[in-house]
Amino acid sequence: MVLEYKNNLYSQIIKSIVRKITYEKILYYENILIQGFMRGIIAGEGTIEVNKEDKKYRVHISASKPQEKEIYSKCLYKLNINSISYPEDKLVVSKRENNIQLLKQKLMTLSPEKYAKFLSMMQEYPNISEETGYFKQKGVNVWNRIPQEKINQIIEIYNSGITSTKEISQKLKLHILKVQRVLKENNLGTRVYKHLEPTRKEIAQYKLLNPNLNSDQISQKFNVHKSTVIRAIRKYNKDKLINDKDG
Repeated sequence: MVLEYKNNLYSQIIKSIVRKITYEKILYYENILIQGFMRGIIAGEGTIEVNKEDKKYRVHISASKPQEKEIYSKCLYKLNINSISYPEDKLVVSKRENNIQLLKQKLMTLSPEKYAKFLSMMQEYPNISEETGYFKQKGVNVWNRIPQEKINQIIEIYNSGITSTKEISQKLKLHILKVQRVLKENNLGTRVYKHLEPTRKEIAQYKLLNPNLNSDQISQKFNVHKSTVIRAIRKYNKDKLINDKDG
């Protein structure tokens, strides 16, 4: 989220709120909120150190102010993760048991690049798969996989007539993106997925023959989403011509 407003007072208000949350309130929040806070801190200020020769597997967190470093350390401690405070701006999480907590509590997941490096680092530990349940064969025990029971409920609610992804997500207490993904995978929703090329060509040809019709009207005729019509027209009607080898 980006907030833009050219006023220094507005900027100072936002910074004041952030400082107040960080320095005065964060340690009194529930663990789930502290986890979210530390995900953001690690994504922005964290680095992963992998030294296979010395077997050093560590996560560094930078903090420009001693007060910030102390807050981060206390947040981690509340999450059962011990850290070591080094001189200047370095806070370090090391040792197998602490890194496993970073893994299990998903504190490294906000930055895809750092998460990938962290997962690679964790696999250096012997027997890590048996201990954590991670790193199994592809498709098994994926941490963000939607349970089949929830998938069935999403489809059942949608077929009952409730088609709003927002309403379905609220009913099942799921993120709206997960609901959208299930509908997409099951070819449900206002947008029809997986259209065959002949259908797209037919849409584009129909537009050529009926130039006065807009995308909404064409989408209703073919029972597809408006975006499907737009993409088909852009793809095949670039030069007012459909290049169809079959004639």
